Amino acid sequence: MSAHLYSRRQALTALGVTGFLTLPAHAETFVVDDQIITDPRIAVQDVEFDFIEGRIAWQDKQGQLWVAKVDPVTGAFMPSTGQGRLIDTGLAGISDSGNGPEWAYGIDGPEIVYTKYTDSSRSAFVLAHARNINGNWYTEVLPNLPLDQGGYSPIGSQDLNDPDPRVKYQLGGPETGSQGLAYRSLISPSWGIVPDPTADAGRWVEKRRSLIVTILVNGVRQVAYHEIDTGVLTQLTSDPGQKNNVFMWEAPEFNHELIFMASVNAETIDMYRFLNGAWTRFNSLKPPSPRPYLL
Repeated sequence: MSAHLYSRRQALTALGVTGFLTLPAHAETFVVDDQIITDPRIAVQDVEFDFIEGRIAWQDKQGQLWVAKVDPVTGAFMPSTGQGRLIDTGLAGISDSGNGPEWAYGIDGPEIVYTKYTDSSRSAFVLAHARNINGNWYTEVLPNLPLDQGGYSPIGSQDLNDPDPRVKYQLGGPETGSQGLAYRSLISPSWGIVPDPTADAGRWVEKRRSLIVTILVNGVRQVAYHEIDTGVLTQLTSDPGQKNNVFMWEAPEFNHELIFMASVNAETIDMYRFLNGAWTRFNSLKPPSPRPYLL
């Protein structure tokens, strides 16, 4: 999510509060009541919400990492600037790294993963994480692994009972650009690489030690599933359309089976389900207005 101003509805939705969206979309009596909850003087960008403890994490344009609370009733940031507590400095600019700080979850609770510059020349990236232990924040640059490349744009795993939380990231740096996808543990030296150099757009799959990614097949971006324990990469789709921004989860409305969605040609959001032995598109959502990209 990227914006300079955040509404109460955006904040509460991110925290899992959706009771205010009970009226059907066609109801003539429905009136949007968005209220600005951030200080208009502060350029709050790429905010990520911690749904466990009701917090936000974000970085400002000076490369400072901030954490603040969110009022679960009003959705207001506390304080309204979002600058509750300064956690770290020297973060890589989002325009360089492609992503701001992200929450990662494991059995020991939430932590934050993010990208820093290695030095003032901004010629290379390094991954870092921040943990809150007994009310105090501790930051650490993740130790080097035998990849001989930098890393940036991390995405943390989301399993609350996982004793080994992980982070997915792009290999490479400011000068080389992306060299593929890698992943590593946040508490041990274990690591791996998605075995396709064209892999992109990786996200952790709910409750599984797996990534959902896209790979380039005959010039078309298709969806693939990578199991990090076996190293196996399986192509899931082969239909027309450039896939991007893929998410896979257990769907309660389908008896908790896995489904996934993908932005296709930056025009529609297509939904896929495993039917009759193959992953099949069963729905396609067309946004009400054209946008340059979909997230």
